[in-house]
Amino acid sequence: MSNHSQNEFEFRLLTEDDLEVAVAFVHKNYTLKEPLRQMITKDVEQCIGIDKKRVVEKLRDNASIGVFNESGKMIASGFCGLNTRAQKSLCCHGDHSSVQWFRYISTLVETLEGSLMDELNTDKFLMLSMLAVDPDYQRRGIAKELVKRSEDIARKLPCEYMVVNASSFYTQKCFENMGYVKLKSVDYEGYFDPALNVVPKPPHLSCVVYYKKL
Repeated sequence: MSNHSQNEFEFRLLTEDDLEVAVAFVHKNYTLKEPLRQMITKDVEQCIGIDKKRVVEKLRDNASIGVFNESGKMIASGFCGLNTRAQKSLCCHGDHSSVQWFRYISTLVETLEGSLMDELNTDKFLMLSMLAVDPDYQRRGIAKELVKRSEDIARKLPCEYMVVNASSFYTQKCFENMGYVKLKSVDYEGYFDPALNVVPKPPHLSCVVYYKKL
């Protein structure tokens, strides 16, 4: 294990100039580890395209944070988007209906996030997603610091609530230890294509939406 401390890393807001690096990081350190990604066989290009679309949408709100090591390599990310009632949905937009695995993902997201405004009784909130840390830099408190800095951004907007989602047991425990309250939870098993004979494995057994009043 490395002796890196958080002081050696640069935490900063991501901009459009970071787009390509951010997409590559998300694809490698987040998307490829998501359980539903196992359903992808030949749709890797579509997956990268959707990753890019998601990152672009988050960067527009100027609230996403990247963490870089001393050589300038991205080692962690936390993408935040401001969600308001003016938006149609929190789901990824775009016509990807021909991609089988995307239909499962969009259904899952709509189930978890489609009615959050009403459930929280608010007109806007900041949502943190795609929280990921390079395996070589995990267990150093980087994810926790990312969440804290994202909360600071939410307060300045201002937002009454911070909302997050987590599909890893370890990430879920991190949020719970930081005072987040579970709002919704969905087991992944019901969202896998039975024909592929793929089952979710620990630590990715469920996807949970949490919230915290700021």
